[in-house]
Amino acid sequence: MKNMAAFYADIIECFQKDSQAIQQMFCQGKEVRSIHGIKGGFSDVHNKGRCVVRVLLDNGVEILYKPRSMDNEMRSNGL
Repeated sequence: MKNMAAFYADIIECFQKDSQAIQQMFCQGKEVRSIHGIKGGFSDVHNKGRCVVRVLLDNGVEILYKPRSMDNEMRSNGL
């Protein structure tokens, strides 16, 4: 439970820090102010309970949060 609570706190902190970028990139400019839900179970759990989760935003948009860098995936896709 302690690991899960720390992981969810990290998700919320990242959301608060990046909410403007999230709004522009994933929400077509629709205002986003808060997270309405977090759902897990989409990948294996690693590194103290961290895993891919689905984050439901208050504007109805759902995004996947991946708790590690996407650098390798971006390089392999030429981004």
